[in-house]
Amino acid sequence: MNEDIPLGQAIVLGLQHVLAMDVYVPPFIIATAVAMSSSDAAGLIQSTFLGAGIASLIQVLFFLKLPVCQGPSFVPVGAIIGIYFGAQGMDTVLGASIVGALAVILLGMTGIYKYIVRNFIPTIVSGTIIMIVAIIDSNGVKDSFGNLYFGDLTTKKKKIALYAHMDEVGFFVHRITEEGFVYFYPIGGWWGHVILGQQVRATCRKNGSIIEGVVGTLPKSTHAMSEVVPISEMYIDFGAKSKLELEAAGLQIGDMILPNTQAKKSYNQQKIIGKALDNRVACTIMAQIKNQIKTQHVEIIGVGTVQEEAGTRGSKVAAQQVDADINIVIDVANGKDTPKAADYPNRIQGKGPGLVLADKTALGNIKLLDYCKEVAESNQIPWQYDLLAGGGTDAGSVQLDAGKPTLVFCVPVRYCHSWHSIVDINDVEATIELISAVIRSLDEGGIDLE
Repeated sequence: MNEDIPLGQAIVLGLQHVLAMDVYVPPFIIATAVAMSSSDAAGLIQSTFLGAGIASLIQVLFFLKLPVCQGPSFVPVGAIIGIYFGAQGMDTVLGASIVGALAVILLGMTGIYKYIVRNFIPTIVSGTIIMIVAIIDSNGVKDSFGNLYFGDLTTKKKKIALYAHMDEVGFFVHRITEEGFVYFYPIGGWWGHVILGQQVRATCRKNGSIIEGVVGTLPKSTHAMSEVVPISEMYIDFGAKSKLELEAAGLQIGDMILPNTQAKKSYNQQKIIGKALDNRVACTIMAQIKNQIKTQHVEIIGVGTVQEEAGTRGSKVAAQQVDADINIVIDVANGKDTPKAADYPNRIQGKGPGLVLADKTALGNIKLLDYCKEVAESNQIPWQYDLLAGGGTDAGSVQLDAGKPTLVFCVPVRYCHSWHSIVDINDVEATIELISAVIRSLDEGGIDLE
């Protein structure tokens, strides 16, 4: 603190601190969400930097007396945006900010604020992020079935729909024994070998509580060691002593049960390991494309469907609502590059998305497939042919109900419908790049697929 740093070095170190603190990010989020003019946005960002600088000087000289750089908090961003829309202006936002700052000072003096930060801030931050996303995507529409639509469904432009199902395979509570063991019913395709002994969490719809347990079964003496134990003979042990204890916690018949895992990157940072990559991968791709691509002559409609794993039910409703001119269904399927996998030259991780010739429910539009292939090759984007002989996708429902050109983009994912799946980040990025390039090309004229 007492060292005299040369001016040039001080400027470089100060810039480093500012960039590391992301001082500009909260005002940028606010300005974007409320559609500020360029001049107003610039003023907000400049004011934020000025405030951060003054706060840093106060902390360095009078309180912490350490070389710190104060920055704006992400916590109030959601509230600021909400106040702005409610009051139609920044005057009320500034007034509320002053009141809030005074309240924080008083709480800090009493010691209450320290307790709040330690115990509640992570939840607030998560809620704020969700709120920001909801506001920025406020043009989203939800139908009575649960499907989500992002885009102008009433446009006169040609529509390109991007479908990604939002549901994952899981279970629900089927029966609770008097001793407190829970039998469950599977939703979607499950193989018994991947279930036994795994950790799960149940969400109690009665009170929102989440309780964790482990999948168990009858003693091994009742089964051959090589036998796949039927799911009907498995149960979940939540550590409860009785049915009454579980019911008191809020658990009841029909409550949702899901794998209890955490996503992570592989050791080499090239792959993602986690549950429900079928179909979080596709939802990520759809959202990224919808947010990034700007078009003039076509409207991109993002469609998040429900109940795909229960028989592609949501897409039957969604296709009628959207009535798109071109339908792109994004999904995943088990990679074929693992030991003893089928002798199949495609669906290899690291080689890009698969353009699906057919699955059990639909035939891909060959003219659209060839067009996507040409776009991929002209832009040097990796791709591969694919054939989903073992299962169906939303394409079957979309193709029948919409009657328009439909094609599935399939991302190779290892170990689908299990507690831990693996996807190559490069395949996700290549899929985003290819679909984006196809949309840009179609927006510029493309081809006639009629």
